[in-house]
Amino acid sequence: MPTRFERRLAIGIYLGLVPPGLLLCQERPAVFLSFADAEEVILNFKASDATSLPERGFQDALVWKEWIRARDWEIRSRIERGA
Repeated sequence: MPTRFERRLAIGIYLGLVPPGLLLCQERPAVFLSFADAEEVILNFKASDATSLPERGFQDALVWKEWIRARDWEIRSRIERGA
């Protein structure tokens, strides 16, 4: 049978570790970079002939917004499936 100290220690560890872990697991809405914030990186990728960007490129903020949300959905779907 655990001693009083061991029980208190176990409760302390539980209360210290579980609540922060639960906070980390909560669903939070995704926050996306704006086109203005990402534009410099996009231009550097374009200059390096990166193949991970869409062929049509990002002409404006609307194209960027659609692309980044679609990629986010694809990635989250793969994670859900465990792939």
